[in-house]
Amino acid sequence: MSITIDFPDPIARELRGLMSEADLNRKVLEALLLEAYHNGALSRGRLAELLGLSFHECEEFLQKREISYNYNLDALEEDRRAIELLKSAR
Repeated sequence: MSITIDFPDPIARELRGLMSEADLNRKVLEALLLEAYHNGALSRGRLAELLGLSFHECEEFLQKREISYNYNLDALEEDRRAIELLKSAR
């Protein structure tokens, strides 16, 4: 699939001076996928897969961008319940 983005001429000239078209395409892809990950639409594993990265490469990719796990209070509460269930099963 191809997506075309129209930038105003001054921005397009600036971007051409900063990076190659291939680099720009990659940066746009990364930005869109990171936004989907941040919004919870993608898991870390799926993000890695779509970026063509191994698990460890994806972790490094996210760490360099200071992006942490999408871990909210609901997930914490779910983990607490699971721990309590495991404790009571002993």
